[in-house]
Amino acid sequence: MKKLSILLIALFLPLAGGMTPVAADSLKNSLLKKIKNRQGANRIIKCGVRGPLILGISTIDGETPGGMEGDLCKAVAAAVLGLEDAVELIPLTGAQRYAAIRNGDVDLNFRVTNPSAGRDGTLGEGVDFGAPWFHDGQTVMSKLWTTDPDTVPKTLEELVDFFTNGGSSEQICVSAGTSIGPNLSSIGIPAGRIIEVPNQKESYNDGETCNAVSNLGSLLPTFGNDPVAPVLVTHLPFVTTTRENDSAWATAVSYVVYATQLAAKHDVEQADVDTVLADPNAPGEIKELFGLVTNSTSGLTSGEQIGLDPDYAVRIIRAVGNYNEIFERNITDVLGFEQDTFANGFNQIFLDKDNNPTGGLLVPYLASPF
Repeated sequence: MKKLSILLIALFLPLAGGMTPVAADSLKNSLLKKIKNRQGANRIIKCGVRGPLILGISTIDGETPGGMEGDLCKAVAAAVLGLEDAVELIPLTGAQRYAAIRNGDVDLNFRVTNPSAGRDGTLGEGVDFGAPWFHDGQTVMSKLWTTDPDTVPKTLEELVDFFTNGGSSEQICVSAGTSIGPNLSSIGIPAGRIIEVPNQKESYNDGETCNAVSNLGSLLPTFGNDPVAPVLVTHLPFVTTTRENDSAWATAVSYVVYATQLAAKHDVEQADVDTVLADPNAPGEIKELFGLVTNSTSGLTSGEQIGLDPDYAVRIIRAVGNYNEIFERNITDVLGFEQDTFANGFNQIFLDKDNNPTGGLLVPYLASPF
């Protein structure tokens, strides 16, 4: 079984450069080949998403699955099958997400999940974790900060102080049976300020139970319009998940995510594709990404090296745009979160087009060194 360290290695392989073509044996038995061979009505990709819970990340209108997860599912369909609409979005609960992959109910998950040593090891979930596609984290919303915006904590220390030294009315609702409460306790918020409830949204808005609520930053806007503290109690990277020990399929899915991120690094947007394809002075990384050059060792394009067509990345960007466009459309425009500030700015591409650090944690795995 692959361990969590593989995820960390994948983050920094771009710095080493180089990529080995997918082995013929691994591709022969891979889900990637089976999907490409599907015919008729079955020629679709079954993609797990979180379902109608959250605007921005998981839904388009609060009822239909879509949003950022849906856009990335469409990107995989565009890359593998050449049609971004050749995808079925399947809503999954947290309890269903791994079994759905093991049982073949879905081909992959963009359904929100984060890796852990237990999930990758002793729990035996039967999946492999891949490319990080979103960084989120637990934080706090409070009605008290609507009344007095100057008291919104700007640091973790200020957050703890607010709920430790404030009045007795400052209570935080957390979901019963989750890690939300223990996470708050671990940073020093007294247990007496934390109330476990079956339904956070209802309790937060009943005007009696609590005047603060803690959950993922991307989820809190669905609870109300009160200020959210711009600090993270925990940091959670959401990653792709595919069936265990299918390296060819896992690689292809991860490279779809990396393609959106590499295009974002070079500011190549959905409307720019044809211009870039005709530009002899396009950045070398983009030429390789778009299949305009071949690897000097293998003689293959970057797409062919991972079992995809030479123009797989062109199809992705034409279909859904680059990562920054996807984020703006689904997160900024819907939730109001800016890419350079939400979750400490972690959802920025690690380097800008001039290779200057941005403070972001998204590192596109380069196809080969230039």
